[in-house]
Amino acid sequence: MSWQKKTAVFVRMLTTVAIVLLLLDESASFSLLPPPGAMLRPQISCNAPAGRIWPGKVGCGVGTALRNNVAYVAARQSGWTVGVALGAGAITLDESKRQTEKIQRCRSVRELAEFVTEYGGRFSHVNLNAAWMIMARLPPGDEDGVLAAALQPLTRKLLGKMVARQVANTLHSTATLHTAGRPRAGAEVVQQLASRSLEVLRSTLKVPFDAQNIANTMWALGKLDAKVSPELAKVMQVRAIKIAPTFTGQNVANLMWGLATSGVEVDPELAKAMQKRAIEIAPAFNEQQVANLMWGLATLEVEVNLELSKAMQDRAIEIAPAFKSQGISNLMWGLATLGVVTVPELAKVIQGQAIEIAPTFSAQNVANLMWALACFDTSYSPVSSLVAESMAVRLLSLREQLSVKDKSQMNQWLLFCDLHPEWRGQLPMSMQKVKEELGGDFRQAFALEAPSPSRLQVGESLVASLLFVGLAMILKTKSFN
Repeated sequence: MSWQKKTAVFVRMLTTVAIVLLLLDESASFSLLPPPGAMLRPQISCNAPAGRIWPGKVGCGVGTALRNNVAYVAARQSGWTVGVALGAGAITLDESKRQTEKIQRCRSVRELAEFVTEYGGRFSHVNLNAAWMIMARLPPGDEDGVLAAALQPLTRKLLGKMVARQVANTLHSTATLHTAGRPRAGAEVVQQLASRSLEVLRSTLKVPFDAQNIANTMWALGKLDAKVSPELAKVMQVRAIKIAPTFTGQNVANLMWGLATSGVEVDPELAKAMQKRAIEIAPAFNEQQVANLMWGLATLEVEVNLELSKAMQDRAIEIAPAFKSQGISNLMWGLATLGVVTVPELAKVIQGQAIEIAPTFSAQNVANLMWALACFDTSYSPVSSLVAESMAVRLLSLREQLSVKDKSQMNQWLLFCDLHPEWRGQLPMSMQKVKEELGGDFRQAFALEAPSPSRLQVGESLVASLLFVGLAMILKTKSFN
């Protein structure tokens, strides 16, 4: 090879080394090792940013390797080699892998906290991600606070090295810990992770956000009540639209639930893409995914595809015995708010399941269900009467936990019973007791809430009557104040 060609190769290699500078921590020493007989042996030293793992092959005709804490960049044709001796804080691929394996073998929070305290200074971003995930999976321990406190500064330190998977998993683990009432990454770190999500989405990295990463990130930000910037919401949704055919049922449900909980504006194209995907994979949805999807769409005020409505209701009928109280509440509230005409069989099986698990309902679950039954213009029957009775018994035991919104929704249920020809005068005994003991509070709450009608088209005249009577009560209440 001529000297000119070797010089060109040399220039390409130095360009590669410049890229290396952006990937490494602390100080790095660079040496150029020419092929035998060459006269040039330059050495350069410089400072570079921290502890990245050498990513592998870069550039045409240029190979890379990482051995014994030295990164080698070689031009295959000419034999020129650049050796990059990593700084003291750097970590090799093999070492990072060993660290991760040790983290995964930890069987208690204490064991994990001790490992992080001793070796955290040499963690890669992959190790950090593993530590958060294992903490979230382990049973709570007395060292939860110690472990979370040790992981937070490491998260700040390694944040700039995280890519989609690490950002999403760290957020998901943090949200899981938060849900369990355990120590976790603080609000500041969560917002930094959200900002990093946007950076990664806008970058040209070869490993972008996949469906699982998107769903985990948005679900976690919703759970953590974190601020989602309009820019992040937009870019995340654009990415989700592009890869919609790869979403699973859990991905679809978690994404829509996360967007709804975060209060962001949904892209109409995303709503269409997710509904289309949900229809395609409806048989794979479990009960929580069905409920969360319908709740999310309702909260986002999305126009629901009739085919999706039928697919989700059919799926709910198939798996009705698996529904828990929160799922029943979310599903029925979502369908009523969306203005969906329910399949008769769905109302029957869901009411039957509600009776079975009535003691597990929260005050909000009860209020959402009864409000939905009023919106659906539910006919009086032995089953619906038993639902009303079992929910009333539960409500009387939870009266101190009722929110203003819960009371307002219960007021609408009682108004429905007073106006409906089949229910009038046939309230079950416990529901009559609810009316007598809590009816006054319900009416006052309704006056404060002044709720809007459901978009439900069934029983429209009845809904109008409920609102007319309710608004009359509001004016009456105000006239006495």
